[in-house]
Formats: sequence, C-alpha cells, structure tokens
Amino acid sequence: MSVPELIRWSFSKKPQNLFAITEHFGETQQDLFKLLEILELIESSRGSDFLNLQDKLVGESSSWGNFLAFGSELFFANEFFKQGLSVELILASEKSWNKRGQKPPDLLVLKDEQKFLIEVARISGDETTSEVAARISPLIRQSSFRVEIKYSEDFSFPVIEHHERTDRHKLIEKFVNEFEKILITLDSTTSLPKSEDILGCQVTFTKPLDGKRGYYAGCVTDAIILPEEKLYQHIEFRISEKANKRITWDESKKEIPYLIALDIQQDFIFQERLISLLFGKRCYFTDSQPQYSEPSIVSDAKARGWQEFLEKVGFSQQTQSPVTEPGLLISNENTCKNVTGIIAKISGELHYLPNPFAEEPINSLDIHALVPGKKA
Repeated sequence: MSVPELIRWSFSKKPQNLFAITEHFGETQQDLFKLLEILELIESSRGSDFLNLQDKLVGESSSWGNFLAFGSELFFANEFFKQGLSVELILASEKSWNKRGQKPPDLLVLKDEQKFLIEVARISGDETTSEVAARISPLIRQSSFRVEIKYSEDFSFPVIEHHERTDRHKLIEKFVNEFEKILITLDSTTSLPKSEDILGCQVTFTKPLDGKRGYYAGCVTDAIILPEEKLYQHIEFRISEKANKRITWDESKKEIPYLIALDIQQDFIFQERLISLLFGKRCYFTDSQPQYSEPSIVSDAKARGWQEFLEKVGFSQQTQSPVTEPGLLISNENTCKNVTGIIAKISGELHYLPNPFAEEPINSLDIHALVPGKKA
C-alpha cells in the first residue's frame, strides 16, 4: 500500500487504535513508530480545519522521505493551532506562488490581521543501531539465544548527509544478512557463550534465562567523537537555504513575517549550542573587563528595543562570557535580513529564537509573542 493510499485508508477508517494500520507498512520498527507518530498528528488535526491538509498528503507525500517532511510540517501546524492561529498548508502547485520562479514556503498561519509564513526543515536523526535491532529482533525471537552487540565505529558514528545515509543503509543490510547466516548455524548444542565478528562488530550469543525464547539484550558502541561541528554546519546550511527562498518572492509576500522551523531529530543538539550558532560563540574571561567589541548591527538592534534579549545571548560588556565571534544571523546578510525568527524542536521541546536583525516590516517586538515555544 503506497503512502497516499495508506493516508486515504486512515481517513476513511478513522482508526481509534493506530496500531491497526501497521500491518500495511514498513520493514523496520523505527519506520512504524514514525508512521504512527505522524498518523497520530493527522488524527489530532481532524478538528483543526487545516486548509489543504488532505491535498498535501495525497499530492505531495508520494515517497517516505516526503511523508516524513510532511510530518514535520504537521507538527508545527499543530503547535501554531494550539496558540489560536489558523493554518494553511501551502501546496507546491498554488497559483499565487507558482510564477516567476517563486519558491513557496510550507505554511501560512494567521490570527486576526497578523500573518506568518513558515518554512519547515527536518534535521534527520541517525538511528543505525535502532534499525539494526529492529531488523534482527524478529530473527532472534525465533531462536533460543540472548544476543548482545558491541558495534564498531562504522556503525556507531552518526551520519548526516544523504549519501552517507545511503551507504549506511547498505552496511546495515549486509550486517543483517551476515547475522542471519550465523544464527542458523547455531543450535542447542553450541558451546555458549559464543562471540562472532560481523563487519567489525562483536556479536555475543548466550542462552536466555529460564529457558525463555531468544531476545535482543541491547548494545554498546565504540567511544567516538561526535561530529558536532559537521552537524551544526549542516543546520547552518539548511537555515541559509531556507532564508534565500524569500529573495524570490514578490514585494507583498516579503511584508509577511517569515519563520524557519527546525524539526531536529538528532539527540545531541542543545539549545545553547543553537544560540551560539545563530548569535555567536562566547568566551569566558576571568578578567573583570572582558574583551568585547560590539558590532554596529547589534547596537542598532538594541536601540530598536532588543537590548534585553541581546544581552541575554551574550552581547554585553558586563557579562564575563560575551560573544567574541559573530554567528549566522550577523555574518550572513541574506539570513540576517530575511528571517523573522527560528523555531526549533529540540529533544521534544519547542524553543523560539527571534532575529533582532531582520529587516522591516518583518521584524517588530509585538509579533514574536504569538510564536509558540520557550523564549530564550
């Protein structure tokens, strides 16, 4: 059953128990969980009257990747709806956008006379070990072995770029095939515990306690240095990419505040690091007079009413840890002027970071109060 067919089926059946649809979808447990999460969002959207919801599902969610991206859009649509705003999901075929090379955003939300245009970016997580576990667990349950895995760096190191994910998927497939070959050679007479090397991973087989059926007992991974810089560079690229969309719009659309919404799936991203990426890296000085030189763009924003916020993120002579290297919202002119603010889901929590440097008329203190998320 294709994704659009699955969605039609979901809407027609209105399932109370979303697990009823899992038999129609997916190879891995992780994919099923993601599917259920998105379908639960769909279920919770029934009373919201989101404009174009079903058209977007059927017309623009023809692949698994597009469906996940739609799920991220729907998450933020629901968050704005909870704030009392009406939501329209913008179709790629929308006539008002489909001219002169304009690239439409994903959402239009409004309350009274206030509007926001929103572009959503999904920053995918790395779930290598979870996917391996999901693929081998059914095999283990049919055996009489307890299985534990110590993963090599090739499996432990998080992947970010699309081509890296493709290569990792091939590696997982190869691991599962090798695992299955070894599993069928083991029987009750095998001397246990027994360890096997599968693509550099140490896989240990023992008997389950009390004669129970086989089960996956978990894993450990090699100690590695997480590629934080590479990941934050990827986030920076996605923000810049989305900011550049506004350049293609006509003047009337440029007057509408524009938010970039990040659905961050990676586990090791933190709000403080995102603040540093956007506003600048900070350095702690033991001297009572920190080495602080304020960019003119910051001084101008303070004069327009942003002093309290900017001092909170490090632009202050009085703090012992001031910004010493300007971030993306200052160093990148297009991002600086084109983005009203960044709203991000981090570890399941919503955070909002306004951009004090956005050009008028998309930047004013009063519009930021309508945006959901914890304020810095």
